[in-house]
Amino acid sequence: MRAVLDFLTSKLTPVCVLLILAYIVYTEVFRPNQLSAKLNQALAETRQVQAQLHIVDAELKTTKTDLQAAIGTVNRLDAGLLDLSDSVSLINGRYQAIKREMDKQTAVKLDQYNQQKKRLQAIQNQVR
Repeated sequence: MRAVLDFLTSKLTPVCVLLILAYIVYTEVFRPNQLSAKLNQALAETRQVQAQLHIVDAELKTTKTDLQAAIGTVNRLDAGLLDLSDSVSLINGRYQAIKREMDKQTAVKLDQYNQQKKRLQAIQNQVR
């Protein structure tokens, strides 16, 4: 490489040598064809990723819609369960009231039965 440079500097002006070296550096380092190919490949990959992102975005929108529908269903179920809970509480309150009344009536009837039993025993004792 040094011999080539010595030859070029002895035969050509320094400006020409610089121009030749600049051209060599440009073609060897930057390689426009390879750079263009790499840029095209990167652009293709970017477009492919962008297409995949659009697919993922559509799937996310579908998932969001499905989740919103599920949330709506859960909310309706929750409201239904609250209504059911209120109804069960109401029924339980009515049951307790009926049970108390039945217990009172049972106590009264039992008391009447015991009084009738005592009268009957008193009558039987008088008859004997």
